[in-house]
Amino acid sequence: MDPRTLRTFYTCTVESIQTGSITTWYGSCTAIERQALQRVVQTAQYITGVQLPNLLDLHTSHCLRKTRNNVLFQE
Repeated sequence: MDPRTLRTFYTCTVESIQTGSITTWYGSCTAIERQALQRVVQTAQYITGVQLPNLLDLHTSHCLRKTRNNVLFQE
């Protein structure tokens, strides 16, 4: 199967589920829980054959986007 198709599937399903409320739950995860979640990403990387963003990067980008949106909303 085409790696682009697999990446799209991953982004639309697995990543969407993982990041649905990442700004809420990621900060309270233990290191062991984060490692377990990161293994999901690593397994998806192996299956798709493409580089995927790690959970810390996803969390950071979601937090920055929420902050930017809140600032723009208040202006």
